[in-house]
Amino acid sequence: MASRDHQPGYAKYYRGRLSNLTEKSTDDDVRRVYDDWAGDYDKDLDSAGCVFYKPMVEFFDNAINEVFQGKKSKSQIRIMDAGAGTGLIGVELHKQGYSDVDALDISQEMLNEAKKKNAYRKFICAPLSDQRTPGVETDEYDALICVGTLIFSHVRPTAFVELIRMVRNGGLVCFTIRADGVKDFSEKIAELENQGKWILVKEGKVPHYNKEDMPRECSAFAYKVSKN
Repeated sequence: MASRDHQPGYAKYYRGRLSNLTEKSTDDDVRRVYDDWAGDYDKDLDSAGCVFYKPMVEFFDNAINEVFQGKKSKSQIRIMDAGAGTGLIGVELHKQGYSDVDALDISQEMLNEAKKKNAYRKFICAPLSDQRTPGVETDEYDALICVGTLIFSHVRPTAFVELIRMVRNGGLVCFTIRADGVKDFSEKIAELENQGKWILVKEGKVPHYNKEDMPRECSAFAYKVSKN
C-alpha cells in the first residue's frame, strides 16, 4: 500500500507496482512485486526523487559514534542491511568506510542487483518476520540498518523481535518508517522499550523525496540493544 497521502505520486513514479500490496499481502505477494521490479528499481527511485539513502546513513553513522564511542573502527563493525533491496544503502555505507556488511532481502532478484554494487560480503534471501532468519546467528551483528522496508503491507511489527535477535547486546538497530506509518509500528516499539529490549539513542526526520507529490520526510530511529 502506498503512503496514504501520496498515493497518486507513488502510482505515477512506481507505475502502480505497490498498489496491490495491503496489510493482507503475503510474503509471496511482496516477493513477486520486487522480483519483477528489480531491474528498474534504481531508475524508478531516481525518477521519484528518492534521496534518503545518504542522509539515513549519516544518521546511522552518528548513532554508531554515540553507541560505540570509537571502541571499534568502522571496518570492524559488522552490519546487517535488512531489506537491502538493490544495495543503495550498502553503497552509502561503503562510502562512509563500513566494509563488513551483509544484505538481507525477500527478493532474490533485488539481491542480484545488489551484488553488482560490490558493497556486501554475504547475501541472504529471506523475509523479515518474527521467525528466525536462516543463516543468521543470534548476536551475529554489531549493528543493523533497515531503510525503506518497514511498511505495514511488507513487514509486520513483530519483526522487530527478530531484528533485535540478530544484534549483540549493546549493539545498534537503526530504521526508518514512513511518516504516515509510524502509528502502525509505535505500539511494538514502545512494548520492546518497556520490556528493556532496547533503549532509544536518537530519533528524528530525514529527507525522503524531493518531489512535491511525494513525502518530503520520513521518521528515523536508532535503538541500543539491551539483552540483560
